[in-house]
Amino acid sequence: MAQSNVYSLNIVGYVNYTQPAGTFKLVGNPLNQTNNDVSSVFTTGPTYPGLTVYKRNASNTGFDSASFDPDLAAWNGPLDVSPGTGLIVASPGGVTFSNTFIGEVVLNSTNALAGGFNLKASVVPQQGLIQTDLLAPSTPGDVVYLQNSAGTGFDTYSFDPDLAAWTPSEPTIPVAKGFYYFNGGIAKSWIRHFSVGP
Repeated sequence: MAQSNVYSLNIVGYVNYTQPAGTFKLVGNPLNQTNNDVSSVFTTGPTYPGLTVYKRNASNTGFDSASFDPDLAAWNGPLDVSPGTGLIVASPGGVTFSNTFIGEVVLNSTNALAGGFNLKASVVPQQGLIQTDLLAPSTPGDVVYLQNSAGTGFDTYSFDPDLAAWTPSEPTIPVAKGFYYFNGGIAKSWIRHFSVGP
């Protein structure tokens, strides 16, 4: 009997992430799982008592959160952390926090950008310039706030309508990095159709 080759269209992988103890970092889950709840995505985290993950609430006016309770050996509630969602990870304690994100690359996605402040991340695990490489729909009045390497503040990048370009430069978004995106206009969609190969 002849056998035919079977190919998968899915791209699977992993991304290692580390964070110094006692810090707050903006993070983004770079890979999709069947269940994108915090308890499935942050599997290394439970060894760190008090680890807390925050994300913007549905009305974009505050934050929802989940913390790991070492006494219960469980998270204190559900929290969806799907790719494209910007997260704040608070890592208390005296040791470096680490996590391995495991899952599939999302090939087709729509990431909503409401008017005003959004806490976002790239759906695709690809480092690149936010508009040129990651195809964010940048328009006049938009501002990106990217946490600096020390974690003590933000580097600011504005889309200048007169220059039709980012100033002081177009921001580069690393893999698994969250950031604030101020949408200076009406609501819009950040759409990606990603593929690898011929």
